[in-house]
Amino acid sequence: MATITYLTGWEHGVLSLSGGGLANDWTNASVSSALSRSGTYAVRLNPTAAVGYWEKAIDGASPTVIVARLYVRYATLPGSNALVFNDDNASTNLGIGYKHADGKFATFLNDIYGTSGGPTVTTDTWYRIDLKLDASTGTATVDAQVDGVALPQSSGAFASAAFNAYKIGSNNSSVTMDLYADDFVASHTSGDYPLGDGYVRGFSPNASGTHNLEASPSSAFFEDSIGEIALQTNETASWATLDDVPLGADEDHVLLENDASLTAAHYAEYAFADCSDSATIQAVRALVTLRQDTAANCVIDARLREGGSDGVIYSGDVNSTFRTYKGATFATKPSGGAWTDSAFDAMTLRYGFTTDADGRVRLDSAMLEAALVPVVGTASVPRILRSNLRW
Repeated sequence: MATITYLTGWEHGVLSLSGGGLANDWTNASVSSALSRSGTYAVRLNPTAAVGYWEKAIDGASPTVIVARLYVRYATLPGSNALVFNDDNASTNLGIGYKHADGKFATFLNDIYGTSGGPTVTTDTWYRIDLKLDASTGTATVDAQVDGVALPQSSGAFASAAFNAYKIGSNNSSVTMDLYADDFVASHTSGDYPLGDGYVRGFSPNASGTHNLEASPSSAFFEDSIGEIALQTNETASWATLDDVPLGADEDHVLLENDASLTAAHYAEYAFADCSDSATIQAVRALVTLRQDTAANCVIDARLREGGSDGVIYSGDVNSTFRTYKGATFATKPSGGAWTDSAFDAMTLRYGFTTDADGRVRLDSAMLEAALVPVVGTASVPRILRSNLRW
């Protein structure tokens, strides 16, 4: 099983730089429900003659290898050479793009396109792109496939370099194109290439779990914004404040109203919708939307609980009155080992774990995005996904 370091199908429905959980840079981009390969959303890039891209900084240590898989579809073909995916590293600039001379995809290195291959690109067709960017030695290489057909490799002499980001779209000079991308996954393990067929699905909260709350909610408590009611251990309704898609689409939230009475043991807990797909779960990315009433010091945790173990989605001081998006990718279960359907379905979000005496921190929304690989013999994208219905 591949070791996934990042994934998104843009099922969160948001284009925001706040907090760095969803993106770190973009130009002439939007999250669109008009056309998607799976689920409800895809990212749309450069619908006019300009520069259009989406970029996510790599979490953790910068790798020297990127293995990626994404699906792309043109509504309008580029009027000149146009990047599709690159590493945003000025010293290497490895990637794959559309080569205007013959209307096919080609790998490139340092903006020099290699020999193109695969199908002649047309509008209104989804293409699966698998690629491997390798700058781990003194020779940089780009390998790629389009719908499983290998393209000629690009290679060149470069000093070993580390990659900083995943970038989809074109940051060249102005180019006419209208590009959609969906079902993006990445790995930093060379042997994972090619990642192959798959899709990304979103899962929203659908139940309240077993909260561990302050015994005296009059002095310190978690509060449901609907009715402004202090949460009780056995409540069953507050999850409905967290399931908005796009994330942060309404004012509903769960409020952590803190004072010195709270301890690091206190949290609110929520479950997510189950996964019923005929597919293997490759990895999970957990997302939370946070903000404060007033910017003040209040360190909180958002954790993914599974099998008696916690994985940290975010731990820190939000210190912002604006919606802040945080996320973490889990290539394996928090308890260790490959994901299973039963582990995914039993997983919960826990929010709180603070001893700071300041701050009113709102959990506005949450979502899990899961990278799924169809079971052999099933459709690569479930039929319901093609309809663009909301999950």
